[in-house]
Amino acid sequence: MADILCVLGVIHRNACAVVLKLLMVCWVICFSQSARADAPFAFTADEYRIYIDWRDGCLDPRLAAHSDASKLKKIATNLGVNTGRLQDIISRVEPESASIQQRIEGALQAALQSTPLASRVDLVTVDVDSGHVVAGVRWKCGDPQDISQDAAYAAWAASQTDALLSTVGLWCVDDFGVKQFSATIGRSGMNRIERADIPRFAASRYIRLFEKPKFGSHI
Repeated sequence: MADILCVLGVIHRNACAVVLKLLMVCWVICFSQSARADAPFAFTADEYRIYIDWRDGCLDPRLAAHSDASKLKKIATNLGVNTGRLQDIISRVEPESASIQQRIEGALQAALQSTPLASRVDLVTVDVDSGHVVAGVRWKCGDPQDISQDAAYAAWAASQTDALLSTVGLWCVDDFGVKQFSATIGRSGMNRIERADIPRFAASRYIRLFEKPKFGSHI
């Protein structure tokens, strides 16, 4: 009987060790994926623009008869960079190009969920098809007196995404879907918004950071 118990004890310890190892592997994988999702891209907004210009240039029918090397050289010359730098940019952007839209949109959604707008945001879009990455955020209007604060929170959320996102269009709609506020804001403007100061400065200081803000019913 004692021998059986000893054997069972060994089996139990081994099983526990296996389970612990599996849990550690899962933790490492999850942590690595999370770190990758939150990590900045390995290229700048300017380098992304160059990559997009190269991508579009390759589709130019005037270059259809050229070899890949010839296309690279001609496009690099047109962009004002040497072929070595262009190749370096392509090698860093291309592996991540398919995930850019999803990662920026995910970061923007997460940041919005941490603001008072969380339950009222009903549309978030990110367009990465051009070298100028833009996003759109729409929410249901709340108290008209809080529209400037709402806009500031939305812009602050956009500032929490990767620097590739350069411009955000913001608007809120009433119960009939009519815009009651709309504006755009660039990266430099959104980066100047401090979340803790929004209640204090939204209507006076931060609203000035927006481009062409419109209040009241409009198309």
